[in-house]
Amino acid sequence: MSKGRFAWLGLCLAACSLEGGATTRLEAEPARSSTGAAAAAARDAELDAFITRIVRDADQSWEGDFRRRNKPYQSAQAVTFSTRSPNACARVGLVPAAGCQDASAVYVDLDFQRALAKRYGDDAAAPGAYAIAHAMGHHVQKVIGLDRKAAELVAQRPVAAHSVELQLELQADCLAGVWARVSKSGALPRERVEDALKQASEIGAQRRLERDDSRALETFTYAIPRRRLYWFAKGYGSAKLEDCDPFASD
Repeated sequence: MSKGRFAWLGLCLAACSLEGGATTRLEAEPARSSTGAAAAAARDAELDAFITRIVRDADQSWEGDFRRRNKPYQSAQAVTFSTRSPNACARVGLVPAAGCQDASAVYVDLDFQRALAKRYGDDAAAPGAYAIAHAMGHHVQKVIGLDRKAAELVAQRPVAAHSVELQLELQADCLAGVWARVSKSGALPRERVEDALKQASEIGAQRRLERDDSRALETFTYAIPRRRLYWFAKGYGSAKLEDCDPFASD
């Protein structure tokens, strides 16, 4: 893919360049024993609080960034989903399903957060925060309009779909790095970044093996780990939105 072909994406970044509410749950809980249900509900309540906290922190940070640039910003609203309640609007891809035009919705995979907590316990906070910050990166792309422009390009050149989607994912990593640098939450400290990205990839790879419709999931296996780490580190190093332009360097 030529560097010049996507120059307009870089220009949009340069021109355009984090208050979120309570988490909306899109699933119905299955019947469980009272003890098991209570324990699961308590764990999910902790995850909901964590998701809400990270989305709110990132949202306030990005809102401040856009305000300093005198650019409009759409506040984010966390919406959790899971396999118990599939949601077409949460699917990964350039073209949203019909009716999925909620500009504030940031879809967070609750099953992914559960899997992280189950495998890594107390160490799940950092990869969990990374996954949420990555989702917020996609929100920023929507605010800027990059998702629409990318979809238009792919409609004209379908052969470019994989490359464009890859660059959008790497850009979301870079934007997650920008947030991690400016955030005061301490949810994703610098010394945990590499492990956090690796842990997210391990869970993503496991889910890809378990699910046939893996394209519906954010698996964090879209690129080799060192490339994702490079773009996260680039955003972390500069803390500038306009430096998150993998299209220009591809």
